[in-house]
Amino acid sequence: MTSAARIKALAEETARAFAIDPKLAAGGGRTRVRRTAGLACEIEDGPWRLVSDLREGAGGAGEGPDPGVLTRGALGACLTMDIVTWAARFDVEVAVVEVEVESAMDACGNYGVDEAVPAGYQAVTCRITVESPDGEAAVRHVVETAAAHNPRLYDLSHAVPVTRELTVKRPARINGVAGVVNGTATHGSEGVTFRPARPEDCGAIAELFLIASDGLAAYIWGQVAEDGESPLETGRRRYAREGAAFSYQNCLVAEDNGRVIAMLHCFPMPPRNKAEEKSANDNTDVGGEPVDPVLQPYAELEDPGSLYVSGVAVRPEHRGRGIGRQLMERARARAESLGLSRASLICFEANQVALQLYRRLGYVEVDRRAIVPHPSLHYSEGDALLLVRGLD
Repeated sequence: MTSAARIKALAEETARAFAIDPKLAAGGGRTRVRRTAGLACEIEDGPWRLVSDLREGAGGAGEGPDPGVLTRGALGACLTMDIVTWAARFDVEVAVVEVEVESAMDACGNYGVDEAVPAGYQAVTCRITVESPDGEAAVRHVVETAAAHNPRLYDLSHAVPVTRELTVKRPARINGVAGVVNGTATHGSEGVTFRPARPEDCGAIAELFLIASDGLAAYIWGQVAEDGESPLETGRRRYAREGAAFSYQNCLVAEDNGRVIAMLHCFPMPPRNKAEEKSANDNTDVGGEPVDPVLQPYAELEDPGSLYVSGVAVRPEHRGRGIGRQLMERARARAESLGLSRASLICFEANQVALQLYRRLGYVEVDRRAIVPHPSLHYSEGDALLLVRGLD
């Protein structure tokens, strides 16, 4: 079956079904648009992901077509498809179909300079070119029929009712600093989905954080475990809390076929007050008590005012797919969305694989401390490094 024959068969089969049961024709769509950075937006609809942005002169970064391009493209593509479909239904051969959509507008309306000027298009012209051996009359009949039944042309030609619903969320706050709680699922490479963590993910997050921390979490959880708790049970309990820095609310997970295979934990590191500055200088906590010597190096390497990437980990069988890099880029985007100027993390000097990844991503060493060895830690030699990536 040729392409035209297949198009005709499917279109007429669908039309017959709708004629028999009009309820089958009822439908719609849902597209989610989410701001990523600057003015750039990610458009997600089912398996499709697009990026829309404005040019640099309009405040964007030119990372994708602007909404006007997408509107003209949607009209042109829809009209082209309908011309091809109706040509097939009328047995008119078309070799080439091209639609050029030109719009005219006055941006004074969009920028609020003149309230009398419409905010949108003032005129739209569709220039249609069709190559066909069947003559102008046959082609004109196809085009007129396609235009009369085209949904996007109808949308732009009629006042379609549009309603708005508004939801305002307050971000979680940790020590007075906005945390990482809201977000939507996005698709990465090879079918991996990235989404904000949910309470039921706490067990998987604890497992992955044990990997990310190179033994440090096992040490900390051992200090705070309740009677009879295993390290994983302690970690699950701690991540199940809400409104705390170490909470599932500050985690992003990567999911493949319904299984959590990776996670990112990050939160804003609040600026230090004077008491905290003093405690950092004399190796005591804010209450004046001595800091655990094993943990002291990491307390000294904090970077107040940054987005602190506490942990990122990928299950071993899923490494090599770029998932860790994608999680780190999402941390950068989160820092930017919170208005922070930099992101920070601590890495063991001996963990060369992780260290090389962070350096490729633009993290640079700004400080280091010698490790205090402990059997729980995977590394007993070398330093712990404070790495920072500026967002400028």
